Amino acid sequence: MKILLISSNPQFADALGERFTQRGRTCVVAEPELGEGEQALANLLSGFDADMVISGIGIGNVDEAAREFASLLVKVCESRHIPIVHISGSQVFDGMDGGRHREEDPALPASRRGALLWQIEELIRSMPQHLILRTGPMFSSRGDNLLTRLLAEFRHGGSIERSPHGQTCPISADDLARVVSAIIDQLSCGADCWGTYHYSSSDPVSSYQFAEIVLAVASQYLDTEALKLSLDIAPEKDTQWPGPLLNCDKIRNTFGIKQMPWRSSINRVIQQIFEGELNE
Repeated sequence: MKILLISSNPQFADALGERFTQRGRTCVVAEPELGEGEQALANLLSGFDADMVISGIGIGNVDEAAREFASLLVKVCESRHIPIVHISGSQVFDGMDGGRHREEDPALPASRRGALLWQIEELIRSMPQHLILRTGPMFSSRGDNLLTRLLAEFRHGGSIERSPHGQTCPISADDLARVVSAIIDQLSCGADCWGTYHYSSSDPVSSYQFAEIVLAVASQYLDTEALKLSLDIAPEKDTQWPGPLLNCDKIRNTFGIKQMPWRSSINRVIQQIFEGELNE
């Protein structure tokens, strides 16, 4: 099976590419300009002769250009009978009740990004063969993400404030790649398991708790005393951190994929960041 991964996010693209290489899968990563026309996209799919497309346009920044690109992607893939696996996000829900949303729960976005994610999902859903995977905020040793931004703050030193209110479930890029790879394995064997699924890490955490754990690990590499580094409770709620929580029973029952705690990845990822800097 030849897989075309369309993504401008290096975290996910690198992690999934490495996973596919380990498993001997043929995968090409494409970063097309979202403003490119239908013919350019058709040439891309035809040139690679893809059997399946993985869409990562729901990761990171999502805007109207991403929605228009999704519309073209669906049109071209449908005309060539190429199924799509699309990565979306939990922001299609508002998360106001604090519970874990199921796949069949009605979407109720509370942000512009959430509304665009839902609109893109609806476009993907018009395909006969599609799989939508909703997930949470991602971190890795690469690029700009919630972990690398936090470490950048630590390096500047001083008082770092984070809120203990509101939770979300961070997920490492490697864990997301593991899940997507397992899904592709079963789909490529003919499993008729199309539809919408949820996957997130198993342990919700506040931004203060996340920063506390990251600091404990990063202290092995940073001189916290020289930096006069301290972690303090923010006087106001962090409106950017809390995210809707996802119920992940369906993906476990259908694909046998179990949730992993994000804490199991954090030591390794932070080590990769600091050791990578030493080797530069």
